[in-house]
Amino acid sequence: MMATREAITRGLLRLGLAAEVPAPRGGYAPALTGAGLIFTAGQLSRLDGGLISGALHGDHDISRGRQAAEICAGRCLAAAASALPDGAGITGVLQMRGFVNSLPGFTAHSRVLDAASVVLEAVLAEPCRFVRTAVGVPSPPDNGTCEVECIFTFAIAP
Repeated sequence: MMATREAITRGLLRLGLAAEVPAPRGGYAPALTGAGLIFTAGQLSRLDGGLISGALHGDHDISRGRQAAEICAGRCLAAAASALPDGAGITGVLQMRGFVNSLPGFTAHSRVLDAASVVLEAVLAEPCRFVRTAVGVPSPPDNGTCEVECIFTFAIAP
């Protein structure tokens, strides 16, 4: 597997997700490369100028959380694609960290972040095996419902 910028853009658009690079809202880069890795900054569930926000507190909230996680994963892929050197492609996912805005008692963090995993697999067009952290947090930036960050591997095409 080697997903180029163009392949990632096509995959995101096919899923109805934004392919534009998210503009940083502070003094940081959306993604950086080093030693064959791409590190993305945490990406919130912003889409078309809006933000899926608010804490999850019950099973009835899981679909909203999953939608937010899908957007976050798409934004991670867009940020990673923007950091790819010319002629390079993403070759895998090493890690995904997900932070779910939730009230005490909510326990479906992994079910929410499963949606982000599905997006990574769909866009990269291959089953992904990676480590993942799913935690509940009480106060994410801008009260976003979900925040995701990823570490990808990349290579230059031969």
